[in-house]
Amino acid sequence: TMMHDQTRIACFLGLIAVCVAYPNRLSCGRSLSVGSTMMGAPAIAGTRTVSLSRAGTSLACGSTVTAGETLNVEMSSTVGEFLIEVEGASVGSDGSGFSSGQCSNKRSTSISQVTAPQSGSFVVRAGYASGYGRVSITEDCAYSISAAIADSEEDTEQQPQDQPQDQPQEEPQQPEFDNDVADPEQEQNDNTNKDESPQLDGDDASGSMEQDADSSSAVRVTSTLVGVLASFAVTLKFA
Repeated sequence: TMMHDQTRIACFLGLIAVCVAYPNRLSCGRSLSVGSTMMGAPAIAGTRTVSLSRAGTSLACGSTVTAGETLNVEMSSTVGEFLIEVEGASVGSDGSGFSSGQCSNKRSTSISQVTAPQSGSFVVRAGYASGYGRVSITEDCAYSISAAIADSEEDTEQQPQDQPQDQPQEEPQQPEFDNDVADPEQEQNDNTNKDESPQLDGDDASGSMEQDADSSSAVRVTSTLVGVLASFAVTLKFA
């Protein structure tokens, strides 16, 4: 009877050990980290990796993501049992974390999507085991947050400012003169020509007129004498 009781106790303790060995059954109050006691032994550093991706593109650890952005979790191997954890100052309190997770959406036992927190930074890690055995912990994969508004302002500042275009310079217009307005240069030339033209004073003009009158009288007298002489010559011819 005592032997049967000891056997039952050993089986019960074995079941407890098996339950503790599975990381997906880890209570929210227990730390998922290297050195944390699980199955009566400290967890060890594993060789698997965990990270995030955006639209099929993996995001390397140390990358910057946008606040509130929904990302996919990637794990190098999902063989056996595993538990994924997202840890950050505001994870679980600002709508961030797993869409359908445990422990205030900080942990998940499946590969699912995670929403980035609104500020600060956060890490993704995973614990896994192949069954009843020691639990291994992946390295932390950290990400920083970039506020969407800050990115928009930065993009605006980096946009090149419109450079003022050189305006074509207009050629100076030559002054136009109306017909009624004299060109100063032409007027000066006209005045010069007028100054160079010979001017007759009163006496010269009068003398010129008298000379013209005398010439006309001489012409008339000459014509009269020629006529008289011609008549006289005809008379002598027929006499």
